[in-house]
Amino acid sequence: MSNLSENKTFPQVMRRSKSLTTAVLALWVVFSLFYYNILNLLPQFKLSVLENRPFYKVYKDNFNETGDFLLNTTGCVIPNYMRRMNFKKPARSIYSNCGKRGIFVNALSDDEIVFEIRDDILSKYRKDKNPYKCCYEFVSRPKSSTPGTNDRKVELSKCEPFQNGTTTKLIQEIISVKCSSNKYKSTFYEDSYILMKKIRKKEPNELAEMWNVLILGMDTMSRARARHTMPLTMQYFKESGWLDYKAYQKVGENTYPNLMAMLSGDAKLYCKSSMDTCNDRLIWSKYSKSGYVTAYGEDFLYLPDTFRNYGGFEIPPTDHYMRPLFLLGEKNKGNIVCLRRKPSAVHMLDYASQLAKTYKNGSFFGLFWINSYSHNQINDPELFDEYVSTFLRSLHKSKTFIFFMSDHGIRFGETRFSVESFYEERLPMLYIWVPHKFREQHPNEFYNLQVNQNRLTITYDLHETLWGILKKSDNTVNVKKSTVCPQCTSLFDEKSLNRTCTEAVIDEKWCTCRKLAPVVKNTTAAQNIVATALSALRNFSSTIKTKKCTRCKQMSVKTVLRIHSYYNEEHNKTHYLLAFLATPGHVAYEVIVDEEVAGYNVSTPFSTITAYNTKGVCVINKAHQGYCICEDIPKCQTYQKNKINR
Repeated sequence: MSNLSENKTFPQVMRRSKSLTTAVLALWVVFSLFYYNILNLLPQFKLSVLENRPFYKVYKDNFNETGDFLLNTTGCVIPNYMRRMNFKKPARSIYSNCGKRGIFVNALSDDEIVFEIRDDILSKYRKDKNPYKCCYEFVSRPKSSTPGTNDRKVELSKCEPFQNGTTTKLIQEIISVKCSSNKYKSTFYEDSYILMKKIRKKEPNELAEMWNVLILGMDTMSRARARHTMPLTMQYFKESGWLDYKAYQKVGENTYPNLMAMLSGDAKLYCKSSMDTCNDRLIWSKYSKSGYVTAYGEDFLYLPDTFRNYGGFEIPPTDHYMRPLFLLGEKNKGNIVCLRRKPSAVHMLDYASQLAKTYKNGSFFGLFWINSYSHNQINDPELFDEYVSTFLRSLHKSKTFIFFMSDHGIRFGETRFSVESFYEERLPMLYIWVPHKFREQHPNEFYNLQVNQNRLTITYDLHETLWGILKKSDNTVNVKKSTVCPQCTSLFDEKSLNRTCTEAVIDEKWCTCRKLAPVVKNTTAAQNIVATALSALRNFSSTIKTKKCTRCKQMSVKTVLRIHSYYNEEHNKTHYLLAFLATPGHVAYEVIVDEEVAGYNVSTPFSTITAYNTKGVCVINKAHQGYCICEDIPKCQTYQKNKINR
């Protein structure tokens, strides 16, 4: 007979069963929610789990693209001008490409190449069906030349004949080919190529981890313009975890000071007669001394390129140097720039890809600056969008920091007539790829990199970041701080919420931490502000040195484009941002006028905001061309002749 006291009744069993079920369900819900949040809230953690990687800290970015502010910190408030910024679509070029390539040069090894001839394509370039022949030349810099011209000339080797399948040694990186008819002896096809010729460098000793650096720059690209014209690249950044610096601020007028601030830590570094005299101060030389292979390229030499006006490089500044390729002759086709059968900028992407592939087991520092798709308003970055997104997706980047950046926004043209252009011109794009391995090994630095996406950052910070990457690769390096901004730190260090333009050594002329309020144009105050600016412009114009028998005309205000005011709490002063169109010459200017106790005063230099002034060619100093409308001095030549006759 069973003992009933030791047996569970049916209701008791059911209650226990329900309790157990409820507990199991509760645990399952908690576990599911935890698992869901971890794997979906932090995509990087998801990768870490799937690939058995360590976890690293991720900063939750709550930035709203449609919000009122691009940046809203204690020290700096930047309105979200991008909501109202309107970019005119440039007319698309009737040229969709530079012509079809009929000859290919492929690498068989580090120092051997093979030629491939596509006769079906070459036949479309020929005017007849007569036999033809092709030959190749290696391109190099002159061994000796007149000082100051070495960066403008190339030397060509003897043109050696080749056929389909011909192999030869890669003597120089740059190759030129041409094909001509046997009968007419006229060249009907030309093309140029650059293939990376691997160099051997002595490996540095006892380096824990060599982090590579690849900088891809596009001239005249604000963050707003990049988002408007390069949707494929922007979508790739968003979906793959690139960092986006919303308040990255320029520190100088044009390309040179902003690049020099990044490369040397001094925006005003000028190198006497030649860039060679200060190449050892540029950051790529510091990387080279630590055993890195270095590379530099810049297209659209017609502009001219960044360093040409400062003497250029008589000696190649880096191990791999693209300039001789573009000296073979770039040509405008609509709004794209071609070097023979390929856009100049695509040559650069291909070469950058070769750099990453050739030295994937070594260490490299590469800077590739692209002007041709973005420098002028007629250029259309959208034509380059697919090239860039494809390049970045395919790039081997497991240990490479990649910086996709610019120097400034649009400086000239009708776009500058709007008040939004005040911010657009001063806030270039900066996107950074941080290798996953670095994120895991240096979680605090990666966290700070993320935080700084929503802080005021400048070009000098980027210089310090490049030093920081090198220091983490070679701990024997003696880091040299910028003398211009010694308080500036790497992006690996969190920027203060209190950081102001003054603390970041940003001149008042360039500071974007300003909330602009419109000023009614027909008030007495507005008229006094305009009169002060015009007087300052006339005074400056009268001091410009011009060629003999010429002078600058006196200008007047034709149209006031905009006047805005803002209060500077740091200086306890009200400033007025003025843009006006002058006559004669139809040149527009932007300037800041300060309100003083005794009246108004122009405290910053003028900026020309219309296209390049072609009516100021009589000036001695080209930097003054935008501020002068030239005219001949009456009777000047007659007087000179009479003086000579006496």
